[in-house]
Amino acid sequence: MRTRHLPLIGIVLAVCLLGVATTFYPGGTADSPSSVGYNWAQNFISTLFAPTAHNGAPNQARLVAIPAMFLLCLSLGALFWSIGRHSGSRAHRKGIEIAGVGAMVYAFLVVTPMHNLMINIALPLALVTLLTILHLLYTGRRWRLLSSGVVCVALLL
Repeated sequence: MRTRHLPLIGIVLAVCLLGVATTFYPGGTADSPSSVGYNWAQNFISTLFAPTAHNGAPNQARLVAIPAMFLLCLSLGALFWSIGRHSGSRAHRKGIEIAGVGAMVYAFLVVTPMHNLMINIALPLALVTLLTILHLLYTGRRWRLLSSGVVCVALLL
């Protein structure tokens, strides 16, 4: 196994851990506090980080969700750092490294009570990172990746 695969392995493992965390969520949604378990259509991922669930029970999912989020942010930060290191221009490198790693630091902090503030800081940084990567793909004439990236950013927006 090569070290370049470590971010991918970390991302897959973190997503699996978030899936496991949903099985520990006691229940409740904003609309129906008496519902049982995690509902993918009505709960946000951030509900896994709350000390108590919507139904008032202690949230055991938090014990798995917080390390999963840490692993996800660490892996994505390493991926952005690696992409930045392999870009040709200094502007691309700095844009991807600084904004990408910064976005992941603030993205991890969404597990704290300052959730909304951290989202408001992380999202613009992530957008700068994504747009810089799209520009890097454009200048490198990587048309398929560029079109896929544009579709992904459009879906996010």
